[in-house]
Amino acid sequence: MHDFGEIVYLDLQKTGSTFVSEFLKFACVCPEQKFQKHGWITEDLRSSATYFITVRHPHGLYSSLYRYGLDRKGAIYNRLQRAGRLSTYESLESFVGFLLDPDSSLTLHPQYSKEVASEIGFMSFRYLLLSLQDPLKKVAVRIAEGGRVSALMNESIVDLVLKNEALNADLLRLSTELLPQYFDPARAGEFLSQAPRINQSTTEPVGLMLKSDELRKEIAAKEALLMQHYQ
Repeated sequence: MHDFGEIVYLDLQKTGSTFVSEFLKFACVCPEQKFQKHGWITEDLRSSATYFITVRHPHGLYSSLYRYGLDRKGAIYNRLQRAGRLSTYESLESFVGFLLDPDSSLTLHPQYSKEVASEIGFMSFRYLLLSLQDPLKKVAVRIAEGGRVSALMNESIVDLVLKNEALNADLLRLSTELLPQYFDPARAGEFLSQAPRINQSTTEPVGLMLKSDELRKEIAAKEALLMQHYQ
């Protein structure tokens, strides 16, 4: 979460979040209030602020997270290493299958329970956490009541969604059309024309396409919260 007072960025993992944060620090005219990497909103929700998030197609998220692990980087790689499950990285299919298995849920995140993982995928869980105020409390209550966790998106705090696949264009639109009052247009243009993408995996993506139709169907079903932005 990157808070600039009037505009707050909800920095979803593996969606270009470091790039967006650097853009905001360079081009936003509002003073920086708070930065908590991938942190969610608790009691500090402000009705006057605009909250925006970046998303990425689930196939791209799984591939990027897999490649990041091949580089021996990231929280998921560290958790799998501690759990003695690095064999998961033998192929993209084995990696995706492990992450989609509800029995793997607590290996991925201490609050990603089997009940939640049986309904929504890990990428949608991450998205949900950043899209709600006080998300863990809301998820716990919903589980206790026997309701669907995905229905919590009706309480989403997100005002704007930007896509990783068109990140430069969406940031330009954000800074010149949607919320121009919060940006220096010259600095926004300068950053987007010159700055390289940041924090990318060094593993080449060539050939890392998910081939299993069964896994593709499962992703479509369990990552519906993200897939809705790509239909």
